[in-house]
Amino acid sequence: MEKNYQLNFKKTKSLLLSLLMLLTTAPCFADVVTGFCGADATPGVRGENLQWSYDTSTKVLTITGSGAMYDATSDPDGIWYTIRAEVLEVNLPEGLTTIGVDAFYGFSGVTSIEIPSTVTSIGSWAFQRCGLHTIEIPSTVTSIGNYVFSIMPNLTEIVIPDNVTEFGTHNFWQSSGLESVTIGNGVTSIGGWTFCQCPNLSSVTIGSSVTSIGTDAFHNCISLTSVELRGATPPSGLNFSNVDVSQITFYIPPGSEIAYEPVLNALGTNNVIPIGCGANLTATLLNGTLTISGTGNMYDYTASNMPPWYSNRGDIVTVVIEDGVTGIGSYAFYHCYNLTSVTIPEGVESIGSIAFFGCGSLTSITIPNSVISIGKYAFAGSGSGFKHITIPDNVTDISTHTFYQCPYLESVTIGNGVTSIGGWTF
Repeated sequence: MEKNYQLNFKKTKSLLLSLLMLLTTAPCFADVVTGFCGADATPGVRGENLQWSYDTSTKVLTITGSGAMYDATSDPDGIWYTIRAEVLEVNLPEGLTTIGVDAFYGFSGVTSIEIPSTVTSIGSWAFQRCGLHTIEIPSTVTSIGNYVFSIMPNLTEIVIPDNVTEFGTHNFWQSSGLESVTIGNGVTSIGGWTFCQCPNLSSVTIGSSVTSIGTDAFHNCISLTSVELRGATPPSGLNFSNVDVSQITFYIPPGSEIAYEPVLNALGTNNVIPIGCGANLTATLLNGTLTISGTGNMYDYTASNMPPWYSNRGDIVTVVIEDGVTGIGSYAFYHCYNLTSVTIPEGVESIGSIAFFGCGSLTSITIPNSVISIGKYAFAGSGSGFKHITIPDNVTDISTHTFYQCPYLESVTIGNGVTSIGGWTF
């Protein structure tokens, strides 16, 4: 009896040891939490049109399905509120049409998110207190609620697309890292406190349809230096409480100076630059870069009618001419003495007279093959770094004085299409 007992004990012990070894060497399976988060159901009930799953090992929240998302307005615990601080990644499906109220509130560990091209609205507080560094809003979105991008310390820039027509209040409130915002041309009203307490915000572009701006929209935006107003008439409610308005340059459409004068006088500033530089072109000067965008030819300027950025020409270090521009106007960048680089895209066909005259710091320039004509004095007086240039084959005529007083120019390649070189060219 004693022997059998000892034998059974040994067998049991061996079995327990084997089971323990199996448990310690077996792979660990992820703990996945799931649920529904759709709005295709009775109000206040989460619909099954959208499902969510959260992998606790990878910290990834994935949503599948299609249609509208549940609004957590009346649900104090939200949908996945208890895991908000854990999540590191969110995946949203094509077919999602709305992002619900409070959807990703407090997701501080999520640094980026891709919003599907099927989304048409973003609910209030949807991304408040998120850790997002960047976010791109698709052109399909037409409605943005309140406080959507507020208290987001890592977000530095954002563009609200032109199709957005509904835009609530407090949307960037206390987003301390925000530096640049563009409000599209579809928004008609900017709600109160929209940019309030954004201490690093330096540049704001306000779309052409905005007619009113709410209370204290720019309160305490102490770094603001550039405000571009694209509307032909100033929006009501333009105010800058606790902001040094003298440090702000206002960019307005050409021909709107009279309309804006009373408003800007009331603000105590005359630091205004018209932003148009062609019938369908606009110019933006920000952080040393002058960007020309739109379609068609730039205006031709004269010695008595200089381009709108002329008084700020010393601030221009880089010129970027975007696709769609077909002609560079006369005197366009005359005496931009700190200009070092220029980007000219394929599609530009003409460079006007005196366009780059006196750009003494210009080190190089590439003339695209699309250019047909170059005006007189176009590159005269260029700087010490301007040593080599190629004239493409489509140019047929080099006007007089084109490279006049370019003492550091070492080599010029003239294309096969040139039939005439004007006097004093070099």
